[in-house]
Amino acid sequence: MSDEDKIEEAIPQNPNDNDKSSIKNVPENNCRKKKKFYVIGGVLLFFVVIATITLSTFSFTKTVRKRKRTLGPELSSAFENRRFSVSLPKFDPSILSGYSQCDNLIYDIEESLKDFSNELILEELSYEESLVFSPTFRAAPMVMMSNDSNGRMPVAVPTSAKINTEKSAKDSSASFENAGEDSFGTNNQVAGVEEADIVKSDGTHVFTVYGTDIVTLDTQGNELSRLSLLDDIKLTQTPTPTPGQDENEDDGNNKRSLKSIPYYHDPIPRVNGLIMYGNRLVAFVSNNDMRYNYLSYTDSNAVVVVIMDIGADDGKLTIVEHGRVKGKYQAARSMDQNVHLVTTSRIDTFDLGYSLRRWRHDYDTLNDKEYLNAAFDVAEATIPKIAEQLVHDLISSVDDEKSGGGSRAEYDPESCRHIARVSNYKYGRDLENASELSKDSDPTGGSGSLNGFVRIMSFDVMSSSPGEVLSNAHLTGSFVPTSYADIYASQDKLFLGGRGYQKDPASHIWKDYTYVTAFDLTGASASPLATGILPGYTLNQFSFDFYNDHLRVATSTSANRRWNHENGSFDVFAESTNQVLVSEIKDGSINIVGELTGLGPTERVYAVRFLADRGFVVTFQQIDPFYTLDLTDPTKPTMMGELKIPGFSNYLHPVDDDYILAIGQDADEMGRTTGLQVALFDVSDMSNPEQIAKYVVEGSSYSSAQNDHYAFRYLPVSRKLIIPLSWYDWDPVTGRYSSDSFDGFHVYNIDPHAEEIVDAENNEKSEKITLDFEVSHYREEESRYCYGMANLSPRSLVFAGDLMTMKSHSVNVNTISSKTLINAVNLDENRNATICVGWWW
Repeated sequence: MSDEDKIEEAIPQNPNDNDKSSIKNVPENNCRKKKKFYVIGGVLLFFVVIATITLSTFSFTKTVRKRKRTLGPELSSAFENRRFSVSLPKFDPSILSGYSQCDNLIYDIEESLKDFSNELILEELSYEESLVFSPTFRAAPMVMMSNDSNGRMPVAVPTSAKINTEKSAKDSSASFENAGEDSFGTNNQVAGVEEADIVKSDGTHVFTVYGTDIVTLDTQGNELSRLSLLDDIKLTQTPTPTPGQDENEDDGNNKRSLKSIPYYHDPIPRVNGLIMYGNRLVAFVSNNDMRYNYLSYTDSNAVVVVIMDIGADDGKLTIVEHGRVKGKYQAARSMDQNVHLVTTSRIDTFDLGYSLRRWRHDYDTLNDKEYLNAAFDVAEATIPKIAEQLVHDLISSVDDEKSGGGSRAEYDPESCRHIARVSNYKYGRDLENASELSKDSDPTGGSGSLNGFVRIMSFDVMSSSPGEVLSNAHLTGSFVPTSYADIYASQDKLFLGGRGYQKDPASHIWKDYTYVTAFDLTGASASPLATGILPGYTLNQFSFDFYNDHLRVATSTSANRRWNHENGSFDVFAESTNQVLVSEIKDGSINIVGELTGLGPTERVYAVRFLADRGFVVTFQQIDPFYTLDLTDPTKPTMMGELKIPGFSNYLHPVDDDYILAIGQDADEMGRTTGLQVALFDVSDMSNPEQIAKYVVEGSSYSSAQNDHYAFRYLPVSRKLIIPLSWYDWDPVTGRYSSDSFDGFHVYNIDPHAEEIVDAENNEKSEKITLDFEVSHYREEESRYCYGMANLSPRSLVFAGDLMTMKSHSVNVNTISSKTLINAVNLDENRNATICVGWWW
């Protein structure tokens, strides 16, 4: 029967010949069935092709993942006979002596890798064999993302948007007592310690980062010159093999040959910060070339340090020297002309761990004892090679700029002298005690001793030897529990706070601890000074303060949870806690001499500020307890007052001795945020703090000043607060942000002594915080404009009463007294458009 006959037979007999709908439906349904068949067939074919490619690419072997077991006496004895004997110092003052030669550092790294191997092989033996099949292939090292945190708490942003723009009945400009006020310095935490930021000014010129350009402006916002770092120096680099490694062949340690490395992307450098002293400007430019993950046992991050001269008349920048430092940019500080750059590197032990995994094809046919011996043989042969290369990766620079780049720099054997020794700090256990070598004693499989490395490079930016500033730089460093550390610096000390754990011997619970290493800063050098272990984790740099020879630190200890199989959820059996610890440095140790506990049970620290012998702490879960602390007696820190109010603060700033200005979010009784909040606290009576005023920008509003104190500017003479602010009103119909959206700055009048006023409706209104005026950097009609990837971080500066604001792509200058716009500059103008993004990208 033909297709036509089948269709004809399927046509229902309908007396109404004009009704064609029933006839048409039959072939249409058949077509749909055919289309469905084709779709299903196509999907099946796709998976068959993928499976074929996979089978041809990987070899599959039976693996060992079924269930954990207790090792029998015979296997336990065999493990004890083959395991590595490990000797590492504890995290105590003994590690401060450093290494007389780098061979000793190599030895300690080998010891740490041996401990890692012991743990991993024992873990592999603790699983029974099963017939689960798993792919085995030779691969480049995995890019393992460390669980880093900058310590800043996330801020939830609600969905609605409504801004309160009601003006004060008073003339808001009346409080501007000095029309010629200047304020263009960086908002530093400690007086006398300059912090790197993306904007610097000498009062005549402004230097700001825009992408990989450093733009020089005058105080009216006019662009004077632009230095393109990407064009003028070599920010990226070609990966190079380590000494003795053939660039065309595998080095035998699962590192791929140099020529086989794919280059998937062109890395985009980023200028992280600027430091200025005299006529010198220093830029710190980060670059992440993922190809280095294939050649190095550390991550691929590097920082290019660029030293520039500032033209006396026009502010034009001229590069006088540049060099490359390994690691990810963390912070930079300067005391006069002495600069201290801090970078961190994640240490990659994936290759060694991969080579010991039992599901590898190499161990396919081996029984327990045979695998044990084979794995230890592999570790024994591999560890010395990894340790030697790792020292090169950590201590030497990535390449030698003087030779034009691309050549591997040898490290100076003396450079290890100021490196604090590798220790078993993370777990606080004795590696020499063999009975503790069990999975339960180490939740991360032994990787704790080698997770991250922090290096401090110090140099005199005004050195009289042009071109040799960086080559004469001083290097010191320390191993940390993670690849991130909070950085705090006083005028003569620098503190690193790395996050780790310790096991409570009574409860057997792993608890949060911060491992602190202190460095003495003398001129253009740093040297290890002391170590200490503090309970809990720090929030950010403001969690630290060094005053009158005592270190004050505020920390939070996470809640402990256990899985409940009955209700399918985690039960909290130890609530989170917050504490303030006061320590002294003595004989190389950071010893706790005073402790204040019980702050905000079940909550976490959201903001901290130490001011001389006083302290202020904000915790939050659903409400915002604001605590005032008396730190006069270091041995007895005391909570003087507590104020429970809705919302939370992220940043605290002293207005004067009696008042604290706070930036954060308002919240309802359930803890849901309702908009940006500016609050003013009266702390003249430390036992009875009061929130005397607050201003809320209702809706989906947020200020980057909440978590970036460089974006915060307070004018003490005119008593004005300047902060960036964004809030969004998305129109789902047009698919774009509406004209009600705002991206710019708010200028507030702050007057703690203003009296309450009564409006026409007989409602009391506070005049202590009032909105003076807005500076908008966003225009709805330009939201679809073709902007480039460069972006201005929000900053504000004041020159003789004129306010300069920077955000996204534009620089605006307004007269504060008259609130009039003087100048508006688009730094993205006249750009050769190769990449287009919208304003809100």
